[in-house]
Amino acid sequence: MFGVKRNFLVILFTLCSTLLMAQEEIKVSTEYTYKAPLSVSIDDARKIALEEAKLHVIEEKFGSIVSRSTSTQVNNSRGKSNVKIKTYGSSEVRGEWIKTIGSPVFSEPVIDGEFIIITVSVKGVIREITGADTNLDIKVLRNGFDDKFEDLNFRNNDDIYLSFTSPIDGFVAVYLVIEDVEAYCLLPYPKQTNGKVKVNGGQKYTFFSTRHAPSEEKGYVEQYYMTCEKNIENNQLYVLFSPNSFTKAIDSETNETILPRSLSYDDFYEWLAKCRNKDKDFCVKIFNLTITK
Repeated sequence: MFGVKRNFLVILFTLCSTLLMAQEEIKVSTEYTYKAPLSVSIDDARKIALEEAKLHVIEEKFGSIVSRSTSTQVNNSRGKSNVKIKTYGSSEVRGEWIKTIGSPVFSEPVIDGEFIIITVSVKGVIREITGADTNLDIKVLRNGFDDKFEDLNFRNNDDIYLSFTSPIDGFVAVYLVIEDVEAYCLLPYPKQTNGKVKVNGGQKYTFFSTRHAPSEEKGYVEQYYMTCEKNIENNQLYVLFSPNSFTKAIDSETNETILPRSLSYDDFYEWLAKCRNKDKDFCVKIFNLTITK
């Protein structure tokens, strides 16, 4: 979940990936064994194992350039340090995971010394991607508007802003994906209905900030802040850009009027895949953010 700066949150979590025009789709199946430190929870170890399995088969088929990002959380209690290490990855240029067929199958975790060993088997559809990367300058900001406030680790009630600059004119949209279940549209704002925001090349934007919005748009702006029910929570922020106009996702208002419009993760991903298929210049940047109490 997440909120509008009047009374609702945003949970997220770490990494950036550009996905462009796709080619032929290929059905694949793979098995991957992940060795996680004992400080990583079983749930997190399973998530990482699944992500690594996807990366492994993409790289094997297409020779993908892969980017990985690690988030480390240290908690001190009674003189002892508890270290949580999370590693996430994504295909950066040559391939992408389109969808999962069925459900991943995980082995029972095995403790081996200071490590947890988990094996995952998964089937899915992948495809090679081509196209030129648009050099977007995007920064997630915590409790401030300048670049020095760039951060991917938030604490409860921290404000969140998004700095965005494109070298060319185009359209942008921002979605918050929670637990691979629901996707909330943070931009355009809830009162806007066109599905994307027009941006000018070379102009720096600070989204989710009333102060930085043009006077004619101030009435639309929502300011968001991060909240957290668990000790540590993670989700994904999708920043979408294209120099070409794209069709709005079919979303709907939530039961809570303070939350933005949303759609299921499956519907969001299906819509996103269609956008990529139709537009070789369609870019996706994914930020995996961590929020703690």
